[in-house]
Amino acid sequence: MSETKLEFDIAPVQIPIRIDGQGYVMGKASAAAAARWRSELLKLATLGEDGSVKAIGPEVAELDFPLLAACLRHATLDEDGNVRELKDYLTVEEVRALPNDAVIPLAERLKKISAMDVTLTKEALLKQRADLDKSLAALDAGDPVKNLPIATTGGSD
Repeated sequence: MSETKLEFDIAPVQIPIRIDGQGYVMGKASAAAAARWRSELLKLATLGEDGSVKAIGPEVAELDFPLLAACLRHATLDEDGNVRELKDYLTVEEVRALPNDAVIPLAERLKKISAMDVTLTKEALLKQRADLDKSLAALDAGDPVKNLPIATTGGSD
């Protein structure tokens, strides 16, 4: 059995942000923050008898606040937007107090830079279904199945 070497050279991301004159810096979500977000999202899902998602609870609107709080820091920025000093992370309450028209694009950008922005297309869902059908056929034949394809919401871990 041959082993494959895995190496990750992931550059840190620091995005300077100004909201109403206040400086902030957004970094990528950690694996733990992304996992918490996904876990909370899945808790809000109502599944049908066939296992498909039938509804998402209204609390879904609250999920981005703790995720952003885990990735947004107060910062001192110079006139050109360069980071002079990183300070404490924002609290969930501080994120909630930010203007909504800033929070929505911040959450979208955070999910993108943290590899959490999965856009489902018909083609992607058909491929996923085909992969699952193959795995089910292998299980029915008594073959062990490794690396099962699982529907996820993305993630950085």
